[in-house]
Amino acid sequence: MELFDRLSTSEPPVVREGIGTLVKRMDEVVDGFTVQDMLRECLLCPESELVELFSEEDKDQLLFRTLKHLALGGPMCQYEEALEPYLETTKRLYKSLLSVQKNSASGNVEVNS
Repeated sequence: MELFDRLSTSEPPVVREGIGTLVKRMDEVVDGFTVQDMLRECLLCPESELVELFSEEDKDQLLFRTLKHLALGGPMCQYEEALEPYLETTKRLYKSLLSVQKNSASGNVEVNS
């Protein structure tokens, strides 16, 4: 989950230091999603100052995509005010989607999804 540590240290801030709540902003609709905080801005707005917070390689990871789907939800989604519920749910869902096994031929550990 180190991938998301930068959300707590970014400039401009995504999360309020010490409190863990998401920093709010003026509502804007982008691609059918209401962007009402800096987390959604980071995930959806290509013109945001936060666009470089995650590399294209980061954005291709299953862990990142899981968080993005959970945070954006859909038209009837009730958003969380804090980052922690998103991180905890992402972690649990990610663990349930992956399995690890040892390849008997090579002896290497392999991840299956």
